Amino acid sequence: MHSGKISGAALIVGAIGGMVTMAIHPSGSHLDAGPEVLRAAADTTRLAHAIALVSMPLMLFGQADFARRLGFQRASATAGLVFQAFAVMAVLSAAVMSGLVQGELMDSAARSDAHQHRAVIGSQMHYTFVLNQAYAAVYTAASAAAMAAWSLGLWAAGRMRGLAGLGLAVAVGQAAFMAVGGDDALSVHGFMLIILGQAIWAIGIGVALFRDWRATA
Repeated sequence: MHSGKISGAALIVGAIGGMVTMAIHPSGSHLDAGPEVLRAAADTTRLAHAIALVSMPLMLFGQADFARRLGFQRASATAGLVFQAFAVMAVLSAAVMSGLVQGELMDSAARSDAHQHRAVIGSQMHYTFVLNQAYAAVYTAASAAAMAAWSLGLWAAGRMRGLAGLGLAVAVGQAAFMAVGGDDALSVHGFMLIILGQAIWAIGIGVALFRDWRATA
C-alpha cells in the first residue's frame, strides 16, 4: 500500500468527521431548561467536539502528505502547511472550549438548583463562548490562507486545475463571508457552510492522494 492511500483516507475521513461535527453540533443551551435537557445537551456537545478533536489531526496528516507531494521546494506548499497547522491549533482550542469546558459547565448547571449559582455559570459559559468564537475566527482566516496557497501551488504546477480553482473559490468565499457576515459567519449554521466548502475541497484532494497523485518537479 502506497502512502497516498493512508493519507488520502485520513483526509477523507477527517473531512467527513468535520461535517458530522457540525451536523450534530448543538445550536445553543438554555440554563432555565431542566436537568435532563442540560445533561443531554452536555453529552451532545462533548460527542460533537470529540469527533472534531479526532478529525482535525487526521486531516492535517493527509494535508501534510499533500504538501510533501506538491513539493516543499514550492513556497506555496510550505506556506499552506504552516497556515493549516496554525488553523488546526486554533480550531482544536475551540473544540476544547465548546466540548470539554462548556459540557462541564452545563453539567454543573444541571446539578444546581440555586438561581444565583446558575447565573454565575451562565457568565462562565458566555466567556467560554467568546473564546470559542475567537479561536473559530482565527481558524477560518488561517485555513482560507492555507487553501489559497495550496491552490495557487497546484495551478502553478499545472496539475488538478479544477481543484485549484475550487480551492481558490472556497478560500475567497470564506474570507468574504467572514468580512461581511458578521456574527452569522461564526454561528453554528454559518460555520457549517465554511466546513462544508472546505470538506468538498479536502475530499477531492484525498481522492487524488488515494490514487497516488504527485506533482511534477
